[in-house]
Amino acid sequence: MPFLVEQDCGIYAIIESGGQLILNKSCEFYQCESHGNGGGIYIGINFTAQFSFIIKDAYFHECKALNSTNSSISYSQTGFGGGLFLGGEQFPGESGDYDPSTQLIDLHGMKINNNSADKYGQSQYIVMKDVVEFCQYGILGEYVKGNYSDTYSDEIDLVGIPMDLETFNASTSELIKQQQKPLEPWWRTLGILKNAQVVVNVSNPNKKLIFHIEGQRMIPKYLNVKIFELRDKTQEEIDQEQKEMNYKYNKNNLKSLKRTSVQSPFAPKHQSFFQQQISISTNLIIEKKIHNYANEIIYPSEDGSSFPIQIEGEIQSDQKATFGMNEYKWLNYQQKVYAALISNDRNIFTGKDGLTIEDDENAVVKLEVIIADDQEDKKEGKGLSVGIIVGIAVGALAIVAVIIIIIIVAVFISKKKKSKKPASSYGPEMRARNLPMENQFPQNSHSLDAVNKEMESNNW
Repeated sequence: MPFLVEQDCGIYAIIESGGQLILNKSCEFYQCESHGNGGGIYIGINFTAQFSFIIKDAYFHECKALNSTNSSISYSQTGFGGGLFLGGEQFPGESGDYDPSTQLIDLHGMKINNNSADKYGQSQYIVMKDVVEFCQYGILGEYVKGNYSDTYSDEIDLVGIPMDLETFNASTSELIKQQQKPLEPWWRTLGILKNAQVVVNVSNPNKKLIFHIEGQRMIPKYLNVKIFELRDKTQEEIDQEQKEMNYKYNKNNLKSLKRTSVQSPFAPKHQSFFQQQISISTNLIIEKKIHNYANEIIYPSEDGSSFPIQIEGEIQSDQKATFGMNEYKWLNYQQKVYAALISNDRNIFTGKDGLTIEDDENAVVKLEVIIADDQEDKKEGKGLSVGIIVGIAVGALAIVAVIIIIIIVAVFISKKKKSKKPASSYGPEMRARNLPMENQFPQNSHSLDAVNKEMESNNW
């Protein structure tokens, strides 16, 4: 198949059988220009053959892909991919798709800055039937985006189209425009927020706030949580909460209420948080400037001073996330109602069902404020300790009393048994009671002589 004759880029490569292109050791492509596609690199790959294209360390900056005015070119598709143009070749009689799990294409080390293209893909343009699967492999497009920032980079930097290179070269500009798409939406993962809570310690304001988040599709190390003022509380809400607080701290109901006052206890894994871990922006307009919410806070901070949010559970299953903040003065929970949204790219924040505020104003999840009190906990803990000690003492006394009773009963039974033994054990008279006469009174017995004498004295 024909290729561009004006391809004057930094590198022009066609990888067929057994070919490799590996960029490392700080390769730099600076102000490279192409009157075709791929200002820094143009690479065509035959996916049916053994190949590899790895960027370990390469910097593309101020490179350009210019729209060619050369009428001798057999097709008009030029001006794509200012820094890099990657196309999947299909040679006559061959067909094949790229399997991202092979990791034969790995652009982790690609760095891009200030590149341009007359048409599309200011820094990168990919022509590949499996470009969607390629973007979705790994975490958030890690094998395709290099140093592209989901938060700050422009989506037009990385663009792709799901078709093979031969079809691309033969397509009209209208068809290409219709089927191409920025790469980021293909790897983007929108989180689903189901529940949001914050535990506030009223007796110790220096103790950090503890947030508990429940949802799905929350990616570890990438999750961001946005907290903002939703509205002012009504007087009715304020009065009702005051009644609940009064009831809660009533001594007669303290124990029953303490069981429900603190939900989802959390022991922080990190010993210190810093005040600069959060950024507070008053009167910021969020979500494409459609909604205006005051005191917007996004955690974790961008300066790296705060710890990542701790997440439990698989991405596609129910998950729980927890994080803490030392800064608390912004949370005016007595007068304000707060809401929460989550994001894996710090750019698009979503709530219920993974929807943005633009999709549905009711997508926000109300932040539930739970009040905890260390002093009341200590009192209850002390009361519990005294109760345990008293219980142990009473139990010990009861055991001792039972032992004493058992001993007394045993002694009494023993004496009773002794009193019922035969009288033969006490004297010869008792021993002879049930014996025959000759045995009771033997001939040489002193008892028999006494009996005879008595009979003689009575004239028997």
